[in-house]
Order: sequence, then structure tokens, then C-alpha cells
Amino acid sequence: MRTELIETVTGYQINMIGRLDLLKTNFLREVLIKDFKNKRIVFNFSSLSFVGSNGILLFFAVINDLYMSHQIQSEVIGLSEDFKKIVIIDKYPHLKFDFVNQGHASLG
Repeated sequence: MRTELIETVTGYQINMIGRLDLLKTNFLREVLIKDFKNKRIVFNFSSLSFVGSNGILLFFAVINDLYMSHQIQSEVIGLSEDFKKIVIIDKYPHLKFDFVNQGHASLG
């Protein structure tokens, strides 16, 4: 997995590229805590390969928890249809998804 950081008017966008690496999730969490407290981050998954649900669900749980512990506001954009099928919106109340409209997933 590779990441690209882009500063935006409202915060930062992190482009996730390749395959999600579970081993890097904790490293990314520590970087976010250190450098992005009280910031807004958009995670762009449009270039991320689907490799199964476990890694992405752990990642969603981590970034959802970062809001409560460090006020890091996160949004996820660019999820493929495979990723969208496994998202349980109610499980991540502090994480915004671009395909969710008024609290309900619109999967097509």
C-alpha cells in the first residue's frame, strides 16, 4: 500500500493506492495521532484494490475511533462496489462515507 498526502482548503486528502496492508494500519494511526489531531482528512480509496473485508473493516474502526480520541474528522471517498457491500454504516458513527445519503447507504 502506498499513500499520497494532498493539502486541501478544508484539511487533507490521503490517496490510498494498491492493496490495503494491515501491518501499516497501526503505523498510519500513529502518524495521524501525531500530525493530524483536530484536522479533517478525506481518505480516497479509488485506487485501492479489494482484498477482503477484514483489513478494511479494521481500518474503518481505527479511523472512526480517532475522532473520539483525537478529534480527527474523517471521510471516505471512492470506495469500489465490493467495499461498499461490506460497510455497515451504523458501526462507524464518526466516519462519513461519500455514498451515504441521510444516514442510509445508497448502493445503486
